[in-house]
Parts: sequence; C-alpha cells; structure tokens
Amino acid sequence: MLNKTLIIMKIFYAKMFFAIAITVSLSMLAVNCKKDKVNEDPPQLPPKTSMVMDFSDFSSATIDYTKNIDSTSYANHNWAGLNVGVWNLILTVRLAVPVASFYEAFNHQYVQEGDNLWSWSYSFVAQNTNHTAKLTAMYIESNQKIQWDMYITKENVYSNFHWYTGYSAISGLEGNWTLNESNIKPTPLLSIDWHRNTSTGSSDIKYTNVEPGGLENGGYIYYAVSPSASLNATYDIFNKGENKLINIQWNKNSKNGRIKDAKHYLNPDWHCWDSSFLDCNCP
Repeated sequence: MLNKTLIIMKIFYAKMFFAIAITVSLSMLAVNCKKDKVNEDPPQLPPKTSMVMDFSDFSSATIDYTKNIDSTSYANHNWAGLNVGVWNLILTVRLAVPVASFYEAFNHQYVQEGDNLWSWSYSFVAQNTNHTAKLTAMYIESNQKIQWDMYITKENVYSNFHWYTGYSAISGLEGNWTLNESNIKPTPLLSIDWHRNTSTGSSDIKYTNVEPGGLENGGYIYYAVSPSASLNATYDIFNKGENKLINIQWNKNSKNGRIKDAKHYLNPDWHCWDSSFLDCNCP
C-alpha cells in the first residue's frame, strides 16, 4: 500500500513539474518572440540637434559686433554674445570631427551585422582631412533604449578610435552622448544631454565638462527653446572655475532679451536690451 502511494505521488509530482516546465517555456518563448520582434526594427538615428547646440542668434555671422564694440549702449547684448561666443568657439574646434562623423551617418544606409547589432560605415571629411567612421547601434534596457558607439579612423594617425558613445530612447525624444577628448587622451571630456517635445516644439540640450580632474569639470552651457514663452530661448552658462552662473533669455523672433550675471554687474538683477540690441530698462 505504501509503495502504491509513493508511486502515485511520484506520478503526481512528475506531471506537476512537467506542467510548470511547459508554462515557463511558453512564457520565455513569448518574451523572446516579443524581444526579437522589437529588435527586427532598425534603430532610428537621433536627431542632428541631439549633438549640436544652436548658437546662431549670437553668431558674428548674423550680428556685427564690431560696430557696437565700443558703445556702452549695446553693453548688455554684447556681454551675452561674448559669453555665448566663447563656448561656441571652443565647441566648434573640439567637436569638429565628432559632429562631422555623426552628420555624415544620415547620408548612408545601415547594415544589420547580427542579432541586435546594426552599423553605418562610411568616409567623411573633417578639418580638411579624410576620415572613416563606423557607427554601431544595439537595443538595451529591455529594448527601451538604443546604445550608440562611434569608431573613427584617421589614416596613418589612429585607427578605430572610440570617440563617443551614447544612448537614445526608442521614442527619439531624449538621450545622451559622452565624448572622449582625443586619441592621445582617450578619456571623457564632454557629456551631452538632450530632450525634445515634438508636440509643443520645445527642446533643450546641455553640454557639461566631465574631464576627470579638470578645473572646469562640472561647468556647463544649457540651451532651451520654449515656443509659448515671451522670451522663448534660454542659455544658462556655469563657469566652474569662477563659480559663476550667467542666465540669458531672449525672443528668437523680435531679438529683445535680458542677461543676469551677478559677478559682472555686481547685482542680481536682469539687464535688458531691445529688438535693436540697445540697452533698455527691463519691464
């Protein structure tokens, strides 16, 4: 009788184990099928604006600072332009190769190299020199993000240098880039965080100095556009070495704006300019 009971129990547990195994297997198959289905879709490149900040409203190409340089009547706008221009100059030089490599990717078709791996390979010109690039992409974090990695080769100088990495949400609405300094000093230099809202037209991008041990580590420039605001564009510039924050706001259409720089003006107030860039009283 005891042996018969044991046999029945063994059969029961065997059937139960088999049923559980089948259930788990089906569940895993469903998950894997869902994952594979997502991964069959090629990743979409992040927008060009995810890497490049708009400096055009304070560019010397659109504003003639020379005729106003000695006039205190234009002091507020010129001070804003000078501080924006410093970052623009530095970034134009330091980001020339990474930006050129990223922009060129939009002119080429991806190749699927394997399961969850895509790549774009091509040549491009930066600083009057030929380069080759390979941009790779793969889904990460349960397919909610895409990881990007850029490898650049400069003939007879360096090969497959991992210049930058990053991620973008599969929605294409936010992400980050981390750029290394150079092939000679392959350590992080700049972090770029970006967001956009395609419904409202608002967007922002922030460059942060992340150089390990650098005097300006933590310094940043932040740019945002809010179409519904009266002053619909903003720069926040933080100089880490001087522990100084500058706030700049202006209207992209009428061009009037204001700046706040407590260390420069020796007060915490806003200082304004009108649509002709002349100093004026703040509203």
